[in-house]
Amino acid sequence: MADEPTAGAMTYGQLSRCHPTHDPKLWAELRALHDGGPRLLRDKALMARVFPSHLYERPEIYAERVKRAHYFSYAGMVCGWLAGGLSSDPLKVTADGAERDSADLPAWWAEWIEDVSAPAAECCSLADFATVAVREAMQTQCAWVLVDIPPAPEGDEIQSLADQERLGLLDPHLTLWPAEQVIDWEVDGDNELLWVLTCTEERRRLSLADDRGTIVKTWQESRRDGWSRWQVAYREDKPPADDDVIPMVAQGSWAHGRVPFVTMELPAGLWAMGQLESPARELFNKSNAGSWAEYKSLFAVLYEFLGVPGGGIPEMTADGMPADAMDPNRATGQVRGQGYTQVRGAGDDARYVGPDVAPFSEARISCDRVMREMFRTLGVMALSVNMDSAALMRSAESKGQDMRSFDVVLGAYGRLVRQWTGRVLDMVEIVSGRPAELEVGGMASFAMEDLAATLESAVKALVGLPQRSPAFTREALYRAYKAVLQLLSAENVDPAILADIRNELATAVTAEGLEMSDATPTGDDPKEQEGQDEPRE
Repeated sequence: MADEPTAGAMTYGQLSRCHPTHDPKLWAELRALHDGGPRLLRDKALMARVFPSHLYERPEIYAERVKRAHYFSYAGMVCGWLAGGLSSDPLKVTADGAERDSADLPAWWAEWIEDVSAPAAECCSLADFATVAVREAMQTQCAWVLVDIPPAPEGDEIQSLADQERLGLLDPHLTLWPAEQVIDWEVDGDNELLWVLTCTEERRRLSLADDRGTIVKTWQESRRDGWSRWQVAYREDKPPADDDVIPMVAQGSWAHGRVPFVTMELPAGLWAMGQLESPARELFNKSNAGSWAEYKSLFAVLYEFLGVPGGGIPEMTADGMPADAMDPNRATGQVRGQGYTQVRGAGDDARYVGPDVAPFSEARISCDRVMREMFRTLGVMALSVNMDSAALMRSAESKGQDMRSFDVVLGAYGRLVRQWTGRVLDMVEIVSGRPAELEVGGMASFAMEDLAATLESAVKALVGLPQRSPAFTREALYRAYKAVLQLLSAENVDPAILADIRNELATAVTAEGLEMSDATPTGDDPKEQEGQDEPRE
């Protein structure tokens, strides 16, 4: 049988072959470390890989540690900051040469850019979809997006381009495919896709008398001239053999001559979870080890140290026998509690014994260091983007360095997203048959350093001056809020929002509210606070 996926029926082994870079096990771990919560802590097989047992650890002890495991998703927080930073300057698509005004776009394009989702899906703009796609690429390094066209309704005859337009068959939508489901592909010498093979798997309960042990597997190959689909159903405990023949269940063709997938692949330096995986694992395991040791130290064990008969003058009983010799089980054979007397020998001692707490402090310091290093990953990513900018950052203060790192990384992501969006629009032009001269902008001006400076100046002004004037305080806060909104917005700030802010400040900042701050002493002489019930800081 031919190896090509286009040759009709295929064997299970042929359809199951994967690309050398296809690594679903790694992606599952990265997604779990990104999300945290049940996706990580409730998956036993995954926990065994990222949270392994210690050398010679007893299974029951490891099981208890797993039940008490916790995880703080700092990795997901870093990715969220990056995605949120990109959204601060949203993606813009305009007619070529227009002044960044979507009103200049052709009517169909303006409507499509506002909703690129499938007909039955929730409305999603192209800018929002681009943010979702880059968040996906941060986790698995590559986001696969299908520019898909709805299938023709059954019973409708399509005889012309007008029929296709009437039925919406020229209105493509975007679908994000998880990397795990894109199992193989091939490119030509120009790095253009020749074909893509996807595979989806469902667990079905075919009847109430059945369980969900039936697995339905579907493969689809997308080529430049069309597509083919294969499907098989089998019981979970009886998977197909490699030489079992899988029938083709459907096929179709298209005239645009392109594989309708557009990929967003990040370089290694900008693959966020690739950078964060190692410290996230380290922090996960170390923080839980410290937590487990602390748990045990909270339940200190009472140890009884019994005196040795003959080691001195023992306490004697009424019949002349040593007390130690009379009751060798005296440490555990007596009732304890209020109203009871404990009988002990002269050399007996009882003490609560727990682990040395000194390592706990060292473990916390180490965990804090790992956490800080995770957030400094932005600096490492910035180094991979622009060595000149990184050299400037190294000579700056720490706070400014962090902001410039953030700015450099966001700028690199923005360039990648704009390039990817341009390829998506090219594919939509081809698939829909609606050529247009479009320009992609946005995701380029973040001003994170300016934002930090604005906030710092506002804080210094408000804290450094005595706030005895409500009018001054209201005006200073209003101008600070307005400046921040102008830095975060790619367009002019809505005047209605500014009016709301001014009205809210008029209500919130009053003379009565400032009187309390006026009572705060300006000096630090302890004598000023003598006679007071509580010191005022």
